[in-house]
Formats: sequence, structure tokens, C-alpha cells
Amino acid sequence: MKTRHPLYLSCLLPLAATPVLAQDQDQTEAVTITEIVVTARRAEESLQKVPLSITALGANDLQAAGISSVEEIAALTPGFSFRNGFGRGFERPVIRGMANISGSANASFFIDGIYVNGPISGYNIDNLERVEIIRGPQSALFGRSTFAGAINYVTRKPTDEFEGRIEATTGNYNRQNVSFWASGPIVEGALRFQVNGNYYNRDGQYLNLASGEKDIGGERTKSFGTTLSWTPVEWFDATLRANYALNDDEQPAIVRLGGPGTGFSADEVRNCYRPTAGTRRRGYFCGDAPTPDHVWINTREFDAAGIEQGQQTKLFRSSLVMNAYVSDYTFTSTTSWDRITDSLASDQDYSAARGFGGAFETLSETGQDVWSQELRVASPRNGRLRWQGGLYTYESNPDTTALAANLVANPVAGLPDLPAVFATQAVDSSTKNEAVFAMVEFDVLDRLTLTAEGRYAKDTIHTGGSSVFTKSANTGFIPGSYSANCVATNTPNAANPNRQTLTCTNPYLSDVSFTNFLPRFTATWVSSDSMTYYAQYAKGNKPGGFNADSQNARIQPTDRDNLRTLGLQSFEEEEADSYELGLKSLLLDRRVQFNTALYFIDWTNQQLTQTAPVAEEGRAVGSTVPPQFLTSYTANLGKSEIRGVEMEMLAALGQHWDLRLTYAYQDAEIKRYVSSDQSDLIFAGPYTGCVAGSQCYADYLAAGDLSGKALPRVPKHLASASLSASYPLGAWGTLSWRADYSYESSRFVQVDNLMESGDSNLVNMRLGLDVGAWNVTAWVENLTDDDTSVDTIRTVDPAIFLTVPVQPPLPGTLTATNARDFGVTLPLKRMYGVTLSYKF
Repeated sequence: MKTRHPLYLSCLLPLAATPVLAQDQDQTEAVTITEIVVTARRAEESLQKVPLSITALGANDLQAAGISSVEEIAALTPGFSFRNGFGRGFERPVIRGMANISGSANASFFIDGIYVNGPISGYNIDNLERVEIIRGPQSALFGRSTFAGAINYVTRKPTDEFEGRIEATTGNYNRQNVSFWASGPIVEGALRFQVNGNYYNRDGQYLNLASGEKDIGGERTKSFGTTLSWTPVEWFDATLRANYALNDDEQPAIVRLGGPGTGFSADEVRNCYRPTAGTRRRGYFCGDAPTPDHVWINTREFDAAGIEQGQQTKLFRSSLVMNAYVSDYTFTSTTSWDRITDSLASDQDYSAARGFGGAFETLSETGQDVWSQELRVASPRNGRLRWQGGLYTYESNPDTTALAANLVANPVAGLPDLPAVFATQAVDSSTKNEAVFAMVEFDVLDRLTLTAEGRYAKDTIHTGGSSVFTKSANTGFIPGSYSANCVATNTPNAANPNRQTLTCTNPYLSDVSFTNFLPRFTATWVSSDSMTYYAQYAKGNKPGGFNADSQNARIQPTDRDNLRTLGLQSFEEEEADSYELGLKSLLLDRRVQFNTALYFIDWTNQQLTQTAPVAEEGRAVGSTVPPQFLTSYTANLGKSEIRGVEMEMLAALGQHWDLRLTYAYQDAEIKRYVSSDQSDLIFAGPYTGCVAGSQCYADYLAAGDLSGKALPRVPKHLASASLSASYPLGAWGTLSWRADYSYESSRFVQVDNLMESGDSNLVNMRLGLDVGAWNVTAWVENLTDDDTSVDTIRTVDPAIFLTVPVQPPLPGTLTATNARDFGVTLPLKRMYGVTLSYKF
């Protein structure tokens, strides 16, 4: 019997396997689904026997689909959505609808089971043996920040025979990609090596009207890695891995809809809830986010200042894994050390607006060392009782210096010549995680297994540093409008003899710790060799932390105290209780593999963003309105429930045809969340006497109730379909063809459920020829040139100032603010090219 590993197939209904029945019996009886081995529970197990919802893509699958990024992996995975809306340094994997707007992600990446701190984008996919996407809380065995799931990259292992592969790609938009890997013995039977490398380049696709060039959205990566595997004796082995990568990216292609040159009028940008006298409405956009064909973002100002715009990230990752095998017990030590440095220079008003407060170029420098150590022991796998347990410790020590400023004073026509505003913040922080974990399996019956897992962990988080804020006023500052933390210095010039510069500082230091116990219980029933059922309960959590922006020296000390009173200087851990029923099956003589899972998630203490108005230090002489500004903070404000179903199927339709379908339904609903931003939209006033305890304030809060709304950034439906075929051509080799279609339904931008992304429909096609060790493939990505926005950020228009009532329950009558605006991340356009590879 011939066994072939076809491309994975997931489906809307098990009936999708029906076409197999129509195949000629002689063609199909010799083709079956091969067994897939995964390590999602830190041991080698058959995918169909593991009681977890897992998608596993092997090296052949990744190569056949031309996958080179996390986005492309997500497109083929049910219940997994990945959008790099703000560049490769700000990754937000979303599993089972557990999305978040800010803060750390709810799902995490791992390389060979080791937690990845920093971006995974740019990692050499060609160096992977397998990718495992594990859905549901994985806290018990994988640890922190996996309460939605985990994505584990399993790298290639060194081999006893010399082999390798080299690949080169060229395409439009100057797409250039060269990668290689090679493996073989150094000392036969004892020492082996593996090396890999990757160079990737893609230029920007959108014209930047501010510079006249396509200098936005380009990406470049250089990476090199090596692995050594040592087996001096039968009972011991050690594997040493090291990898270096440099990501050098331009600013992402984000355009502010109301910015200069976009072609959108103020009424088009704010087509609903427009500013109205006597209300706090600042305008909003209702409907699908538009995607202009160009951007208008400052880049020349960075060049003039001698600063490289965009984001440059250097990553060095290393690990040492040692295994000792004693009487069928396995003792494992896993040590890792990473060094990450990151430089960011970005125009974060997402337009060419210049020279007035709020239109800041943002600069930051971050360096951090990350270290982890795990000790684990596992029992033999052949008994009725099986167990494993261990100890884990993790430390990261990031140091960040950030600057926000107008680099050049060059005001837009018609706006006052306000001086540059500077805000710097130096942050020295650290995170330490210590844990003990265990898993016990017991075969109650031959076909019934009960499993209990648990992890007891403690997180200790430290943050400290100093914030510095500087601004100037041509007329000077009113005495008493700034605190004792500030010093006003006379800085006159010929045009402004009364000019003053204000410098404010705020040193700070905070420490907090969290402890938790995270269990998972599973019952597994194997009714036959081809049918597995499981029921599972798991608890997951995401660590709490600090809102560093609450320590901004720009904020008056009394308002910093107010933020502390409101609980906005820090936030607690969030938790999720997950319930799951699953089925894994092999049908039609192993020609069809069908897996499905139903789940319910009760998500509490949810970390969501909340904006709060604060008073700014220093009021200029002659100013009629005290300076205030809005800042977003993370707070434990919410509770949500998520119900969903995932289906995944593989089918071998004959000797030459493979089919793959996936589907996920995600109903993510907010059960409790009161948002002041929503109150500002809905509440029509009057605001007179709107203080704490008043009916006005109660009505204001009631208007911000978001119960029943859908969680933002969560598509309700995800689906994909893949069809591939291969045709032997005799001496001419083998011709292969593949088409991939992926669909994501519209996602809401924010909790108000007003602005949406629109439906996404992506089509990729490949046509290849294998001749011996050579392969040449012509490909096209985004065949239909789908222009659905990648992501959208809610921001402000710094050129449109409004006077609105003070936000309740703060004292006062009127305050200054800006009209709403939106930064839309533009999608990648249609790309095409040719890939040539050689195996040896």
C-alpha cells in the first residue's frame, strides 16, 4: 500500500468528504492519510490521539503552499487570525476570538517549546520541520501568556546523512528571497550539524505623497542559524541552537483618513456622531474602512534629523537542551538566552501634518536580555499511569528610552506656529516568572484515559524610571499653572522676547506580584483506532502589569493621583475558563481525516483600553482653555463570553488530487464593559452638574454600557479551501498545481461596533515543475487584488480642535480636544514571481 501525506484539509461539514466516494476504487484504495506526530504535550504523540485541538503543518505542507509568514499560516488554520497592522514588531495573534487592542498578546509563540519574547515575524520558515497551532489554554505545560493558545515552531534536527536545500525567489515590488539549509554528520553517530540562512526583501507598494517615493511598508530580513546535536552515549544527548536575525522595516503603510492628500472630506471621515454643541461627540466613522491608494507620512524629517525611519530589530536566540534516559525515565534540562534590541522611529499621527501639539514623531530604543531554565522529568510512556513534572524560571529585563517630539517646526498653512513639544521616558523594568508544573495520565479502561495537569506560578513585575516633558510658549507660562516638578526657563528670541521653556520630570518606581494555579482536566475516549472523543476543562491567565503612560511627566501630579484612584496606574491578571468537546476521526479507509471541536470560554477581569482626560503641565499666557489631553490605559473592565466551533479535514481524492477545507465560527460577546468613549458618543447631555453621585453622571455611565456588543478584531467566520494536483510527465518530471482560498468575515475596529474592516477574500495560485532535485514554481498571491484593510487604529485629527464639556465626573465646564480620526493599515497588493529550488 502506498502512503502519502497530502495537504491538510478542513471542512464546513463532514460531508465534504463525499467526492472521495465518486473516485474510481482502483485509484483511491492505495492512497491514505499518513500519521502525524506532534509534541504539544511535551512528548511525541499521534495527532489523532492527542486530546487537544491542533493544526500541524509539516515542512512539505509549508513548501507546497509557499508559506513564508505567520499570516499565511493563519490563513490555513481554523480559529487562528493574524494581522500585522502596525508592523512586524507589534504582533497580535488571535486564537478562538480572544483578541486584545493593546498590551501583550493573548496567545504566544514558541520555538522548540521555548517562549518567544519579541517578534516571530522574519523567522526563517524554511528551517522548520513542523508548525503546531494549539488552540485553547496551554498554561499548564507551556506557561505564561498562553490562555488563548500557543504556536510552536519545531525546527529541523541535524541528520546522520548530508542533505540540504537552497531556494531563490524573485517577484514584483522587488521581492527577493534566498534561503538555504544544510545538515549532516561531523563525527559519525555522535556529532551532527545543521545550518540555515535567509535573506528577504520587499519594497513598499504605496506612493508616499509627502516624499514622492514608495518609502513606506518595505521589509528586509537577514538571518543565520546553526544547530549542533551530540550523542556521546546511548543514554544522553544534547542539542545546542543559535540564531541571529535582523529585521529592518520601513514605517508600516498606515494612512490617517483625515490627513492631507487622502481625498476624504471631514464629513466623509466623520460620517456619524458628528461634533455637536453641548456634547462630547468628536465624530466617528460608521461602515467598512476605506483603503486609499497612497499615503502621506513624514519620512524626510527623519532623514533630515539623521534618524533611520521605521523599525530595526536585532534578535539573538540560543538554547541548550539536554536529555538523559535512565530506566525508561527521561530527565530534560532546557536553557535559553536571548538578546533583543529594537529601534523605532515612526510618525504616529499617520499623516504629513507638522508643527503643532499632538503631531509627534515617536522615537524609542529598547534592549533586553531574556533567560529561562526548565527542568523536567517524564515517566515511561508504556504503562497505565504516565506522568511528567518540572520546575521553570524565566526572567526578562527590558530597558527603554522613548522620545515624542516634532522634529521640525513647519506648521500646516492656517495653523498657529506652536513650538515643538518633547516628552521623553526612560523605563527600567523586569519580569520574573517562577513555576512548578505536572501532568498525570491514567488509563481507567483500555479506551478511557483521565488526565490532570496543573501549574503553580508566580509573576514578579518591576518597573521604574524617569519621565521628562519639555514644551515652550512664545508668551511665557502663567505662574501656578505648573507643579513643583517643573522649571520654567526664559528662552527669548528676537521675535518672542517673553518666550519660556518648561521642563518637568517625574521619577517613579513600582513593584507588583501575582500568584496563580492553572489546572487542566481531560477525559479521552478512544472508541476505535480511527475515532477519538475528548472532553476538557482548562483555566488560563494573562499576567497583569503597569500603565507606564500614567507616569508621564506631562501630566499634572493631581491627575496622576486621580489615575491611581481610578485604578489606571496598574492592572490585574485576566482569567479564562475554557470548556471543550472534541472529535478526531479517520474515515473511508484512512482516506479522510476529520477533526472538530466545540468550545465555550468565560473570560473575566478582561484587560481593555480606557481613555481618560488629564491636565497638562503649564498654561501659556493668553490661553483661554487649560491644556488637557487624552491618553489610553489598560484596565480590568470587562467580562466576555465566546462560543465557537472548529472543523478541519484532510482528504486524498485519488492518486493525484488533494483537497483541504477549514472552517471556524467565533461568537465573541461582551457581557460587561462600561466605556467612557461610548458614553461620549451616545450621551447627548446636558453636562451641567454632571458630578459623582448625580443623575446626570449615572445617565452618562449608562450610555457607555457595551453589554451585548461583539469583541473587536474578531472575525465571526473564518474559512479556507485548498485544492492541489500533481501530474507525472515521465522524463519531463512532475507538474504540480495548487490553489488556496481564505476568507475572514468583517471585524469590528472597536468595542462600539461602528467601524468595520470588511470581508477579506484572498486567492493564491502556484504552478510548479519538479525535475529530479530541481523545482521551479510560478506563483501569484492575492490574485484578485483584495483591498480589505489589514487593521485600523482609532486616533485623532491633530488639525481640528474642539471645545467640549469636561468629561464627568471631573470638575470644570469646558476643555479642549481634537476631532476623531482613524489610521487604516493598507493591505498588500497583488504579487507574483518565480521560485527556483534545489535539494541535495
